Amino acid sequence: MKKRNIALLGLGAIGAGYGALIKYYYDYCFKRVPAHTLEGDSPYVQRYQEGMKFVDSVAFDQVSIESFDHLKLNGYYVDQKSEKTIILVHGYHSNAFEEYATFIEFLYKDHFNILVIDQRSHGKSEGKWIDFGYNESKDLVNWSAFIQNNYPCQSLYYLGISMGSATVLTTSGCDLSPYHVKGIIADCGYDTLENELKHVIHKKKLPVFVFFGPSNLIHKLHTGHSIKESNPIDGVRKTKVPILFIHGTEDHFVPTHYCYSLYKACPSEKELYLVKDAKHACSHVVEKEEYEQKVLNFLHKHQ
Repeated sequence: MKKRNIALLGLGAIGAGYGALIKYYYDYCFKRVPAHTLEGDSPYVQRYQEGMKFVDSVAFDQVSIESFDHLKLNGYYVDQKSEKTIILVHGYHSNAFEEYATFIEFLYKDHFNILVIDQRSHGKSEGKWIDFGYNESKDLVNWSAFIQNNYPCQSLYYLGISMGSATVLTTSGCDLSPYHVKGIIADCGYDTLENELKHVIHKKKLPVFVFFGPSNLIHKLHTGHSIKESNPIDGVRKTKVPILFIHGTEDHFVPTHYCYSLYKACPSEKELYLVKDAKHACSHVVEKEEYEQKVLNFLHKHQ
């Protein structure tokens, strides 16, 4: 009896440890992180600081909307009285200007109205859990309505990087005709959240089956849907909007082959731009002038 009790206690301890490990992993991936500022003297930080000098010279207004689940979502809008507006959607654990400080100048000089948003659970937007494009796509539709209700334009565009790409691609399958969405730019996005999470787990040399199943269950309890329902490629398969797909050839965090899958699945007018030697979310850094020209050419083509 004593040995049996010891064994049961041991199993209980192992189970508790496993549960704590799963919760740590899930929170690490999906829970909001504290606000932070970019500091240091790395080339990335220097580029950000240079970009912010231009941002600070532009009269951005802070704007907000309420999400379908009653979160206050934050954004920054500059109105140039143009007939073309672009919404910039940042990636995972980033925020509006941390991601896009270096983009504002070339878009502003091309006379775009610009809306830079903090996705839910990032920046100054409310929210506790990150949903990797599923609920964020609903937010993007609401931001599109906000633009057309308050600053009507003839042509609306989306540009998303990494998780922001997942958001814009998921949204691409919605009926966007009421908002005059003419084009979407998707930089280094994944095809499904399941594929990306399994890739990251495998890359960390952890057993996929040990972590993915329980994480999927926890996610469903928190959000009401499973990880397996977060599939940007499903939106792409239904889209009628032209899409420019961008990816770095040395992206090992969100592998380049996802871009090929998305491009192949897209039934609308599409373009593919691969940036040689670019790592994850670094295509604009590696080929700044060429990247900006590719983006502008695509936007001008679809007005």
